[in-house]
Amino acid sequence: MRLFSYQRGICDAIGDPAIERVSVLKSARIGHTATLIGALAHFVVREPSPILVLSSAAV
Repeated sequence: MRLFSYQRGICDAIGDPAIERVSVLKSARIGHTATLIGALAHFVVREPSPILVLSSAAV
């Protein structure tokens, strides 16, 4: 998966075992869904664990 620099920081935080929760305040169309799917895939394949992903759209 190719990441932009701003996505790399988010992924690093998600993969850091010392960080329990990652909240992202973002603009539209930055590839956030792809970043989340990549993070989920990482945990499914390499570190199976309980995961909760919440995604909401402001209306």
